[in-house]
This record gives sequence, structure tokens and C-alpha cells, in this order.
Amino acid sequence: MQNFIRYRWLWFGLMILIMAPLLKWIGPALIPDNSLSVWFLKTDPLLVSYHEFHEHFGNDEVILTVLEEENGIFNQATLLKLQAMSEKIKAIDGVDRITSILTVQDAFDTPGGIRFEKLVPSPIPGDPAELQAIETRARNNILIEDRFVSKDGKKAMISIQMTTGNFDAIRDRVVAEVKQVIDEDLKDTPHPIGGLGVIYSALNILTQQDFGTFLSLCYLFMFSAMWWVFRSARLLIGGMGVILYGCLFTLSIYGLAGRQLNMVTAALPTLIIVLGIGDAIHFPSTFIHLRHEYPNLTRPQIVEKGLRQVFMPCVLTSMTTIAGFLSLVTSPMSVIKDMGIYAAIGLVGTLAASMVFMTIAFLSLPENVRLPRPKWMGTVLNWCEQAVILHPWKVLSAFVVVALLSFGGASMVKVDTYTIGYLPKSDRAVVDHHDLEQRWGYYNVMEFLIKPKGSLRADSPEILNGMESFIDEVKQFPQIRDGSSQHLVYRRLETVFRGTEPPPGPMSPELIAQMRMIIGVDSMSWDKSEEAYDDNFVAPFMMEDGSLGRVTLIGAMMSASEVSELIGKVQLIAQRHLGVYAEVVSSGYVPMYVTIIDYVMRSQINSFFLALGLIFLMMLLWLRSFRLALLSLIPNVYPVLVMMGCMGAAGIDLDVTTAIIAAIVIGVAIDDTIHFLYHWNEAEKAHKTWEQALKWTFDHSGRAAITTTVLLMIGYPVMMFASVKSVVYFGFLTTIAAFTALLADLLLTPLMMRLWPPKSVTSK
Repeated sequence: MQNFIRYRWLWFGLMILIMAPLLKWIGPALIPDNSLSVWFLKTDPLLVSYHEFHEHFGNDEVILTVLEEENGIFNQATLLKLQAMSEKIKAIDGVDRITSILTVQDAFDTPGGIRFEKLVPSPIPGDPAELQAIETRARNNILIEDRFVSKDGKKAMISIQMTTGNFDAIRDRVVAEVKQVIDEDLKDTPHPIGGLGVIYSALNILTQQDFGTFLSLCYLFMFSAMWWVFRSARLLIGGMGVILYGCLFTLSIYGLAGRQLNMVTAALPTLIIVLGIGDAIHFPSTFIHLRHEYPNLTRPQIVEKGLRQVFMPCVLTSMTTIAGFLSLVTSPMSVIKDMGIYAAIGLVGTLAASMVFMTIAFLSLPENVRLPRPKWMGTVLNWCEQAVILHPWKVLSAFVVVALLSFGGASMVKVDTYTIGYLPKSDRAVVDHHDLEQRWGYYNVMEFLIKPKGSLRADSPEILNGMESFIDEVKQFPQIRDGSSQHLVYRRLETVFRGTEPPPGPMSPELIAQMRMIIGVDSMSWDKSEEAYDDNFVAPFMMEDGSLGRVTLIGAMMSASEVSELIGKVQLIAQRHLGVYAEVVSSGYVPMYVTIIDYVMRSQINSFFLALGLIFLMMLLWLRSFRLALLSLIPNVYPVLVMMGCMGAAGIDLDVTTAIIAAIVIGVAIDDTIHFLYHWNEAEKAHKTWEQALKWTFDHSGRAAITTTVLLMIGYPVMMFASVKSVVYFGFLTTIAAFTALLADLLLTPLMMRLWPPKSVTSK
């Protein structure tokens, strides 16, 4: 320890040299990405299937907007405005195609046979009679009405499909540019803008804003509190250096690994602050205690003695906290795995910074410095001491009552997630979402891939008729507004071919064969790079060789559990209508969204018990006492139980963000528990009585535990004022857990020690 103190500036220089080349990676890490792909591992079959869907049918991230005109859509001025806006949007890098009444094709019966042309010719006609004919044609057209134009002809839907590939990197820019064009061109008319891309972009923006704002506030509040506690600029600067180094180190490694912050990992810097502050507090607290206990020792002697006393507990604290976070690597979700890995890495850097920076801060203090010991902390410790000595059963009963109430609350916790629910109600993405549903109706898509069996094709009569009957039945669900597949094309062709609405009932094989010949399926262009591909209106519904078909249902935006329940019912109907002829597989965004529920539960259970197991094992190896190792779990499990009870009482779901909090709470709670048990173990080795061990432990670790909790309870609540609900919940729940952990350490743990004394005491 003497050599460490002697070469402290050398260690400081080495840490700076390590950090300097890493700083350039902080910028890339701060660019948020909340896309669906970041939640899943690259090798996850669901993500692989999702990208395959993109390859065959394009990106299912679309931006939707509704153009509304009181005098109707089908007038030259409105159509020209729509055309001009569409051309501007199409020119944006990242936009693949735009679908509206200007681009949709229809079948026309002519003396030379059925031909296919755009519904609205170019140039856009100005003759009112011609425009009236176009409107009449669009009305009662199953390919157009209620898909691209409303039944009353006053609203038009514009669908903007994004490019595939590495779209995550450009999403925010593309969405912003598209919204800017729409806002400028349709500023005089209502135009709500919605879609998955819009929601993801809104989350990205708010995540970035919350990161900058609340990270700064956490610094301000915590360091103001540190100044209030220690009243020493040198110790304050040392603590600030520890936290700053830990945050920069974490973000640098995170960016170096090619990661970007999302609404889960945005908590990383704040997490490093509140976890790293523990070590930064125990060092000065120990120094202050030793200065008061040994007033005749020199400053270097106090520093050396303090480092020897606090080094091993801090190392074990960091190791157990790291173990708690590394338990998250068992999660099948990429964001949760990343949270565990990079929080653990950050804590390594924070521990090293604590040792070096606080040593320098100690040795820079004046020789005869007298640091404050707030009287109120002594009052709190005396109250706790008297409570467990004079009223042990009352205190224990209170803990049992709270535990029982927490069990009741925890039993009400639901496992669910709702993407748009993370945004505040006042956010434009939420407001436009509700406006879009009110003006147009449900617009969210659920995709299904149809995989024909045997020698059948996606356009075989059995499958086409099965898809039609399947869609007709699922439309009876209130959550489903509409559905589409290739059968719509054939039904529209049949209407044009017959000159009247087709009779009810399935299409005959002969009719389907005739429609295939009219369409010219075998001669159409299937190459997306060719201009002629735009005229292939069969391609959005099936593969060229017929080996894959597609059904798209249009429904409400729901939570993952609601979607999961609906998909289960839909799959049963699909099996009834198509099961003999094809396999129906839920694809695109929906199955990934639904699977999040299962992944969340697995993450919570696996990480929680693995964290407990690792902590127990390390405590057993360090303390060499099965009794103390087992008892160490109680003050760490208790805050988790109370936190879960509060979640149930407050109606907070267990989702992709709250799933990680149990492991985090254990990591936070174990800090003070280890320091507490370290000194209690020392007292027992010295053969002190229970009362003497209690006083000894409170004297050596009680003030540090209170100080750490006070700082955490000042830092965590700041996050409750964030915009993204995941950050709000994190701040709320961890504040409760931090306070409960302190009570468990100061009250519950001593009682457990009294109920289960060491053998040497029992034998007496």
C-alpha cells in the first residue's frame, strides 16, 4: 500500500493515457438508436427472419400521413399539391417509395382488352368531369377505397416506405426531413403523421435529450450534496473526478464496441454515477473516521491505514456489483445484455479511479484538517441502535408486514410492454397517433407469411380462397380494421372483367387461371432495380416463384401482451382456413414485439437468481462463513421485494426497461451490505458481543452507508422528471430500493445476526 501511495501520480498518468485515445468513441455512442433490431441479438432467429422479410417485401417501417380537404381530394389543386409533396419526399435519401392515389394502379377494360394504368393519369387533368370519373372509379374499389382514399372522398392516405439495409443509422434524419416536407406543404390542412419509424425517432430524440439534461442534473445534485456532507473542495473534486472518469470510460468502451445509447442503456452514465459514488464516499468517510479516532497519526499514516481498511471491502463491493450486472448477459435481449456488460466494465474503471483520485485528494488535504461529522447522522445511527436493542420484535414485525404487503403488490405485476407508451402524452408522435386513428382508423400492420405446402403456389386457388376467407373472419375482431393479400387483385380484375360485382363464394380455378393470364404474372418484371418493377402490383403479395405469399392485417397499436393474445386467436383461424394447404407464419415487426414478453421474463428470472448465486459464492469465499454469506442475501433481496411490490401497487409493468432493475438494485444494495458485514465479521473475530459488534459496525460503516444513500436519493429522483417513461420508472423504483436497502442494512441485518449468532456465542 505504501508503494501505491508513493507512485500515485504515476498511476494517475497511466489512467489518463488509457483514457485519451478512447475519448473519440464517446460521440458515436451518444447517437441514440431505439430500433427493433437493437433489442435482439444478431443471431436471434427472429431478427434473421425479420431481415429476410425486408429482403423479400421491403421495409415495414413506413411513415403515414393523411391529407384532408373539406371539398374533396379529387380536384386538380389538391392532386397537384400531393404530387409536388410526393416528389420532394421521394428525393430524400432513405425513402424507397411512396404509395398514394397518384401511384396506385387499376385495371381498365378497353376494346383491346384489360390494361393496367395509374388511377390518376399524368399530367393531372383539370377537367372536372374527368376528375369526377376518377373519383367514381376509386369509390367502391377494393384496391383503393379505405386504403388510399376515404369513403367520403375527403381524405387521402400517403404511405412512405423506407429503404432497407442499414436504415437504423439514418432513421432520425429521414423521419425529420419527411416531417419537414409534410409540415411545409400541408401546413394549412390537418396532417397527422404516424408509423413505427416516427415512434422510434421520437424515442431517439427524447432519449438524447434526457441523457444530456438528467446526467447534468445528477452531477449537480450529487456533488452539491457531497459538498454539504464533506465541506472540502479537494474531496469534492476527487469525487467528481471518480464519477467523470467512470462515465467517460464506460461511454468510450461502449462506443468503441459500435454500440449506441437506447432507452435502456441511456441509464448507463447515471448508473455509473450512483454506483461509483459509493466507493467515492467510503474512502473519505473512512478517512474522516480514522482522523477522529487517531488524532495523533500523520496524514500519510491515516491515508495508508484508511486504504488498508477500505481496499478489500471496496474491491469485493465492485466484484459483487459487477457479478450482479454480468448476470444480465444470460438475457436473450441485446439491450439488457449490453447493459450488464458495459455497466460491469464501467465499474472496473470507476474502482480504479476511486483508489487513485481519492488517494491524491487525501494527501492534498492540510496536515491538521478537521473534517465535519454531521450530528444528524449520529442521531440516525443512535435511533437505529436503540430500536434493534430495545424493540427488536417490533422492528422485525414491521419488516414482516412490509414484506407481506410487498408480496401482495408483486403478485399484481404484469409482464408487458407498449412502445408508444414510453412517450409522454404531449409528444407529437403520441398526439398524431391518436389523431391519425381518429381521422382514418387503425393503421398498424401485422404481417403473415404464407408458405405453400407440396406443389402448391401462393396464387393457387386453394390458397387464394383460403386467404380471402381467413381475412374475412379475422376482420370480425374489433382490433382488426382490414386485411389484404393477392386475392384483392384477382377480385378487382374479376369485377372489371365481368363489368359488375362478382358473386359471393370462392373463386374457381378456371377464373384464377384466366386472371393470371390477364395479369401476365409470368412476364412481369420482378427485378426491383428495373423501372418496370413499379408496374408489378403482384410483387408486394408474393415471391416470383410462388413459394412465398403474404397477408397484411391492419389493426390497432397494442401492447405486447394484447398483440400476443390476438395473434394466438388469428393463428387458430389461419390454421382452419389455410392449414391444409400452407404454413402461416407471423412475420415482420409483430412476432419480435410479442417475443419481448417472453424474453423479459427470462431475463428477470435468470439474472436475478444468477446474481444472488454469484454474490453468495463470493461472500462465502471472502468471509469464510456460510452463515454470513447466507445472511448477506437478506438485505439485498428485501429491497427487490419492496420494489416489486411498489411496481404492482403503482401499476408499473415488468417490461424491457424495468426487467433490469432487480439486478441493478442488488448491485446497489450489496455495496453497503459488504462494508457492514466486513466490520461485523471483524468484530466477531475479536470476540465482541452482539451489542459491541453493533456499535463497532455502526461506528465504522454506518455514516458511509447513510451518506451513500442520501446521495443516491438525491440523484435518482432527478430521473423521475425525464420525458421517457423508462427513465422515470428507473428513478422512482431505484429511489425506493436505495432507501429500503439502507433500512435493511441498519435494522434488519443486525436482527438477523441476533437471531443467528455465531457458534462461539451460541455455545456460551
